[in-house]
Amino acid sequence: MFCVDVRTGEKCWESETDLPAWGSPAVHNGQVYVGLGNARIGEKAPNPLGAVLCLDAFDGRRLWRHDTNGTVHGQCVCDGRRVFVGCQDRYCYALDCRDGKPAWKRQLGSEIESSPALARGAWTDGPAALYVASVNGDVYCLDPATGKIFWQHDDLTHGGPEKKGLNATLISGLAVEVRRTKQGDERRVWFAASVNGNSNAVLYCLEDEWAEAE
Repeated sequence: MFCVDVRTGEKCWESETDLPAWGSPAVHNGQVYVGLGNARIGEKAPNPLGAVLCLDAFDGRRLWRHDTNGTVHGQCVCDGRRVFVGCQDRYCYALDCRDGKPAWKRQLGSEIESSPALARGAWTDGPAALYVASVNGDVYCLDPATGKIFWQHDDLTHGGPEKKGLNATLISGLAVEVRRTKQGDERRVWFAASVNGNSNAVLYCLEDEWAEAE
């Protein structure tokens, strides 16, 4: 891991890791978060190892590390209190920003190799939903505070022709658009997948409406 001065290109600090780093580092409130692991995307290691590493953004000191049973490929997502990551061990994790201790973890049935997406409400500043996609194309909407599953979109695995499902592979991360309406938030989730071994990508858009409780 390196920190480079953007004005001069000179290295400010360097921090070594025992496992390869995959996704782009995420920086929030003076801390750097990065996912580690010993498996490439789409591959499985004989002895799966992974971790989320947190460093001090100013000097590269290790602040904490949370080990996982699989590689963390995607970029970490932070809301100021928790860090959210998906992992090859099929879990989505929410870790405390201060010490890396798990606030919750949710088993989602298939490997997670892309970054989660955090949607903040258009009506409020707080995070409203966490979207996570597994490699087989299932998309989940989770409560960022508890990990509770609000809904699951599994048409690619269970809703194909004659309800037999499709052979789908997620080939992108998630992009989320939030729009404010009179009834509440209207959110769209975009992702790309290949279906039944086709090399061409198919773009999907899911619409999620969120109304404030009366």
